[in-house]
Amino acid sequence: MNSKLLLSILLLLSITGSVYAQSSKEIKGIVVDNDGNSIPYAHILISNSSKGTFSNLEGAFSISISERYAEQQLQISATGFEMVRVNISNLSTKKKNKITLKSFVTELDEVVITPKDMREILREALRKIPENYALEPAKVHGFYRNRTLLNESTASYVEAAMDIYLQGIQEEKKKNQLELVKARSVTDSTAWESFSFDDDSMDMDMDMTGMAHEMLESDLVKDNGDLFGGDEEMTSRFVMFLNDKTMDYYSFEFVRMTTYQGRSAMVIDYEPRWKMDLGMFEGTIILDEETKAFCHVDYNVPKSYLKYIIPIRGIGKGLMIGALKFFGGLSFNFHINHIKGSESYQFVDNKWYPKFKHGDFSFFLKVKYPKEKINIVADIGIQADFFITDVTTQEIQEIAEDDRLKKEDSLVELSDAFDDPFWSSYPLIPASEEVRKDVQQLN
Repeated sequence: MNSKLLLSILLLLSITGSVYAQSSKEIKGIVVDNDGNSIPYAHILISNSSKGTFSNLEGAFSISISERYAEQQLQISATGFEMVRVNISNLSTKKKNKITLKSFVTELDEVVITPKDMREILREALRKIPENYALEPAKVHGFYRNRTLLNESTASYVEAAMDIYLQGIQEEKKKNQLELVKARSVTDSTAWESFSFDDDSMDMDMDMTGMAHEMLESDLVKDNGDLFGGDEEMTSRFVMFLNDKTMDYYSFEFVRMTTYQGRSAMVIDYEPRWKMDLGMFEGTIILDEETKAFCHVDYNVPKSYLKYIIPIRGIGKGLMIGALKFFGGLSFNFHINHIKGSESYQFVDNKWYPKFKHGDFSFFLKVKYPKEKINIVADIGIQADFFITDVTTQEIQEIAEDDRLKKEDSLVELSDAFDDPFWSSYPLIPASEEVRKDVQQLN
């Protein structure tokens, strides 16, 4: 190769590398209230874009900002607080930026909503779902986190960055498409030793790979409150209020006005009207005042209702099948400790898209079988989060079939080194201090 040409190429590469290095900067910060208390899951968004991230349980966040947005602002918002806008040029890249949000205050005397009015407002919100939520697909980034606990200690931890082809609200039969960018995991290899069985039906697959798909597919608004997909038995037993037919199973109470993503919103509490095998959830709704869109829903099964849940699915089903094969001398006990979760939506280009999903499930398991020296007494918990950022609706393409992450794929088996340099630059949502200590110990 001509020496002058080689020199030109090397010079071009060095200039390109220099420009690339300067093309983005990482901003770290913490979001707090007036009293210095951290604000979890605050939404950090680059103005005039759909690019953003969230704060973690301690209010900490990290976001990589390209040069094209250097003159824009960061919009920081959280439910119940006034939105703050900060010039990106004023933020430090050398130290953690502290951002304080002021509590939103409204005079309740000016807002009077009766239970009858509240029910009609919610029915209006149901009717406006096709108008408020995106009908067409979008391309988004996803950050998935799954933590499995054994007797309140972290036994396994998985994180995954994904590109997602997100189906619109009208695409009822089409599935979202996930492409894995990078995954990492750490597991306590000794934690599950007592859970090893000769029978394949009794294997404990704690990878929970399919949960990432299920969390993304289970959209309370899109599915009219259906938490259990195509399982008609479970759906008929445990119905949410997001359905015109089942709304009468619940009572609703207007609590106060608040803010959500800088917009005026109503806070509404709900609970079952009767103690029967119908409405089984209680929680809070945040309803956008202008659009009447459901922008946040959290749900919890009251402790007194958990006894109505028959554990015949998933792990419980596998263990019961195995137990029937063992027969004599085996004792078995299974009950659910709690079921709770939440879903949030974000307002982008005048439409609402999924923003954050959280699931928290815990159960008690006791299996004793002296013949096989099996003696298990454990509380097992599964906590999963799915954050969705960077909504793009222009010139998007479906993910190629061969590149799609399948439900049967194992995120653990697809994981790279936990300290891969990728994670230092990826705008992930930092884990809580408790999780970081657990992962450090396991790693």
